[in-house]
Amino acid sequence: MDLLTGIVLMVAFFVAAIVLIYLAVRSKRELERKRVDCTEAASGTVEKVRRISVSGESCNYYPTFAFFDGNHIVQEESKIGYARDIWKKGDKVQIKFNANDPSDFFIVHESIPTWVWLISIGIGFAVISVFGAVICYFAAKYYLPLQI
Repeated sequence: MDLLTGIVLMVAFFVAAIVLIYLAVRSKRELERKRVDCTEAASGTVEKVRRISVSGESCNYYPTFAFFDGNHIVQEESKIGYARDIWKKGDKVQIKFNANDPSDFFIVHESIPTWVWLISIGIGFAVISVFGAVICYFAAKYYLPLQI
């Protein structure tokens, strides 16, 4: 691998790190907004799960949740696609929703929030890009002059 390839890879990992960290911050802000706005609680059920093939054998699963908002039954498909089929038809869930807009809701569960995964991967990519920068620096300083 030559120096130019190393620099391109380093920049690509750094850009990926910035994008992932940005998405993590955005996801965290949205979760915080939902925790403030969605104060009403309801018991709900999973009505169905839509499976969408992404590529090859990889799929995303979009559950449709149903709950009673005090006036009528709300049925909304999740805007979040899950990589694993964690929801099954008939599963019971606890829902927090916005009384002014019941379609604004989130599921109360114990899993690690998406933003934690995104920030972790982003930091990992940043570390890899810094490591790549160090390798490129030492390669340019000590290895390339020997080849001239």
